[in-house]
Amino acid sequence: MQDLVVVSNKQGAQNMKHIQKWFELMAGISQEELAREERAREIFAGASPDLQSLQKPACWRRQCRVIGARG
Repeated sequence: MQDLVVVSNKQGAQNMKHIQKWFELMAGISQEELAREERAREIFAGASPDLQSLQKPACWRRQCRVIGARG
């Protein structure tokens, strides 16, 4: 039978960060890309989408572009 190793939450989180870092290096994810993703999360995390406006179909929300027919 194998011994069960108990890891604290803090140590487990650090281990997961190391594993994530290794994965990013192997997958070729650049630091710039991670910085862009983090910035996007900062910008859009607080934004709550207005779902009430989506109750009406998009074709009804758009204004008519046809001004008149030429004859």
